Order: sequence, then structure tokens, then C-alpha cells
Amino acid sequence: MKISKVINDLPNEMLLKIFAHLSIEDLALSIQHVSERWHQISKDDVLWRDAVFSPKNTMSNEEIILLLQNVPALKTFSTNSETKLKLILDGLHDSRLQIQHFDLQRSQTLSLTTLRRIVELFPDVKYLTLPLPKMMTTQIKWAQVLG
Repeated sequence: MKISKVINDLPNEMLLKIFAHLSIEDLALSIQHVSERWHQISKDDVLWRDAVFSPKNTMSNEEIILLLQNVPALKTFSTNSETKLKLILDGLHDSRLQIQHFDLQRSQTLSLTTLRRIVELFPDVKYLTLPLPKMMTTQIKWAQVLG
């Protein structure tokens, strides 16, 4: 009698180790849609604790928003475009994201409006890596927004 094994026979711990080698895009847009079990495993904090999502320049705003809506456990988001960030934030107004770190250091500039929007949408954010504004008055306004 031949015994066949399939990937679903593996314990969750093994699947978690396999999933740890996949990209954020694969986890968000493929793996979690295979089955309810894979969906639950793909949400494990172990996969998201050190993950940083930095969208490729070729991704549309809609693709970025869709991906972010499918990774509520993501902790770090990085972008180099304030224009994209504004549109993405508008698309995430009712998300369940748990982002704790915004890395915006590569952005050329960051407006006070965008900074306020981040603080409004993500009140529990712990780290903001920001480009330092050149004007002292802007630095003071940022400090007021961040408390």
C-alpha cells in the first residue's frame, strides 16, 4: 500500500517555516487564499514581526492598497513617494492595519497634512522615520503634530 503525503499533511509549524521564505506579495495575495488553514497561518505574527513592505515603483496605488488590506499584521511600511503615500492613506481610511513603523526617510519631502493623516489613521504608531525638514518652523509644526 502506497502512502502519499501532501503539503496539507504538514503541521502548522512546518508550513509557517515554509511561508517565512515567501515574499509579502505571495503571503498577501496568494497563500492566504488557498484555504482557511493557510489563511490563519499566514496571519501569524512570526511572519510579520520583521517584515518591511516597500512597494516597487511599478506597483499601482490600487495594487498597494489591495496588498496592504490583506496584511493587517504588517508592522513596517516604507515608501519613497509622498504623492503615492497620500493616495494610499486615502485608500486605507477604514483598514485594520497594525503598522507600527512608517519609514519615510527616502521621501524627498513630507507635508504636514500627510504627517497628520498618518497620525490620525495610525494612532498607535511607535516609530516614524522621517526626512528632516529644512525649515525650523516646519520642524516645530511637526513636533506639535507628533506631540
